[in-house]
Amino acid sequence: MAKKKQSLSFWEAHLEKLLMAASLVVGILVVAVYWIQPAGVEMEGKILSASAATQKAADRARDIRERQKKPASNPPEAYLPRADSFISSNRQMQIVKDTERMPLFPPRQIGHEMMDDPDRVYQIPEILTLKKFTVDFTRAMAFVPQENVPDAASTSTSSDEMELVLKDIDFVTVEAAYPLAELRQRFQNSFAGEQLPPKQRLEQSRPVAAAVELQRSRLLPDGTWGEYEKVSRMPTDELAGSEISNETYSNISPAEMDVLIAVNQQPHRQAMILQPQPYDLEDGKEWYPPHEKEKRKLEEEKEKKEEKKTRQAAGPRGQRTKTVKKKTGGASANPMEMYLKMMGMGGGGPKPTTPKTDRKTAEQPFLPGMEPAETDWDADEIYVWAHDDRIQPGGIYRYRLRVGFFNPIAGRNWFPEEQQDLKKQVVLWSDWQYPQTMVNVPERVLFFPKSAVASAGNPVPSSVRVDVYRREDGTWRKQAYTVAPGHIIGKPEKIKSESGDSEEELTVDFTTHMTILDIVPEVKYWYKTGRTYRPISTVDIIYRDNEGVIKRQGVDSRSWSEEYKKKQSQLNDILKEQGIMES
Repeated sequence: MAKKKQSLSFWEAHLEKLLMAASLVVGILVVAVYWIQPAGVEMEGKILSASAATQKAADRARDIRERQKKPASNPPEAYLPRADSFISSNRQMQIVKDTERMPLFPPRQIGHEMMDDPDRVYQIPEILTLKKFTVDFTRAMAFVPQENVPDAASTSTSSDEMELVLKDIDFVTVEAAYPLAELRQRFQNSFAGEQLPPKQRLEQSRPVAAAVELQRSRLLPDGTWGEYEKVSRMPTDELAGSEISNETYSNISPAEMDVLIAVNQQPHRQAMILQPQPYDLEDGKEWYPPHEKEKRKLEEEKEKKEEKKTRQAAGPRGQRTKTVKKKTGGASANPMEMYLKMMGMGGGGPKPTTPKTDRKTAEQPFLPGMEPAETDWDADEIYVWAHDDRIQPGGIYRYRLRVGFFNPIAGRNWFPEEQQDLKKQVVLWSDWQYPQTMVNVPERVLFFPKSAVASAGNPVPSSVRVDVYRREDGTWRKQAYTVAPGHIIGKPEKIKSESGDSEEELTVDFTTHMTILDIVPEVKYWYKTGRTYRPISTVDIIYRDNEGVIKRQGVDSRSWSEEYKKKQSQLNDILKEQGIMES
């Protein structure tokens, strides 16, 4: 016990001294650290006091403000979102700029669909083919772009306008029916079907038309068919020069694809793509699609039959009536006619007296908020057509047609293994369809031999008289010529105007671009009269036509083919109806 007390009293006796020694050691360490590492802030490799560091930071901030006020020597380029550049670089996107329209379908939602979800796989449906083909030919006077417009006139016309002049025009329309309801069902099953999880069903699963492509082939002089070539849209078509193709958008991104579909899904855009309008015809005439034209023809025949029955029922002394069909303006067949007329492209307007002096300025048709209401895009079947105005008189053509729809998942990795080649296919095309009807374009200028002419004292004829018929400004005219070997048949002539004004003259080009090569006398032909054939002796002319083909034609009309005789008879009937006398 004595030892324990002695131990405790030792710590109690020395505790105060031990604490003082520890405090002294800590103080010495603090003083040593202060002198070894003095207090301050390191700036630019130097240790500064708090006040010096504050002043230095203030000076630097003032210097930065002064530099910001000065203009940059090389300013950075302004940021342009990719979608904006995509729209500005494509003419067919300009239509939506600064314009608000209600879409035909809800806009595509950019969200989880934009992600390359490896679990997403969509089977691309087959694009159905066209059917019920009709090939129609139109010859009329129409407002077409003026060639060789003077500089003064061109400078006063904006890029969105063009000078139009009333001229003769020929064009072919190829029309077909498309089973749109069946294609809608296929798209619905592929992109929003019940077999897909709800999160993978695309909100935009309806087909949107991208293009209608028409190609033609011409019968060559040797009897073979030429290669098929693409037919461009008419110059007055708003979509001319901006056709959509897989080559144009081969590297499209998913975001750009969404913009492309959003632009073209509008009803008025679908109408322009699938049902383009031709040139504006002269006053009093309207163009109708082939199926509408046939329907109107049947209605007129039905009305004539009803009118005939009414006359027969009334008897010889009864009151006769006549049913007159009221014109509807073609609204049901022409979905864009309403705002085409409002923009100066349809009907109305003064009728030019000559195509060389009277012009018509047409703005590109565009009226925000107006959409064609006549075409039912929810119908089971719709009509699709395309025009060809590059045909040549006298040519024989055949056509093929196909339609394309947008690939809604182009640019994404959502294709099955067997359809990986469709990833860059912006347009999904139907198979080519070939109408059986060929088009034989009527000539605008024809000649018919009239008689042989011999020189004095020489019984062998040295020249022939021919009649040249020419259609210009919607009117047929005839002019007589005497031509010899080496001469071109026909030439431009100044004739009196049909208005009866002796001071007014028109220049009509009767040039046929056919050259007389030789005159062959005493050629024997057999012609049919009644049930027998009789011989005749006449003169043949050998000539080269405008395509370089050597041809032969007898002067005596009894040696002509029935088709050749029919052409001259029809032309003479037209001249009589027009009241134009022979020159």
